[in-house]
Amino acid sequence: MFHKRWKHICELGRFNHFLMMGFATLDTATVLGYSLARGLLHYFSETEEEGPVPLSVLKQVSRDVALDQGWSSNEEIHPDVLKNFNIPSFQFAWGENHLANKGLRDPLPDDLDPKPLSLFEVVEWRGQKFFVAGIDLEGEVLVIAPAERIALDL
Repeated sequence: MFHKRWKHICELGRFNHFLMMGFATLDTATVLGYSLARGLLHYFSETEEEGPVPLSVLKQVSRDVALDQGWSSNEEIHPDVLKNFNIPSFQFAWGENHLANKGLRDPLPDDLDPKPLSLFEVVEWRGQKFFVAGIDLEGEVLVIAPAERIALDL
């Protein structure tokens, strides 16, 4: 099985966004995907590499997942999409939502205030930079991911 070489896919995206999207979303588990990856070893490897993954790819895949699942296709990056791209995330809930989730999300830490945050903002928390992948102040949910794992300019 082949894995994406994100550094090279991001470099490609700086001059050809269409090819970047194609390579980033290529399913290398299929016969066609495997054949293409085997011929494009500059962009694919048998060893797994961490991102950064282009933000536009995460947005597009999240929109596709939302449409497939019948959800509203807002701009948030779904936590399952982050997981599929091997990007760790923290999911926090507070207030009534935290009680209703029965521990499915972590309680919001005291040192992280979601009120001044906005979607796709980079925030510093506990000495690291995080990307706000999802925020719903009414639903009392916040999803953040390490900013260095996402190419915010692509």
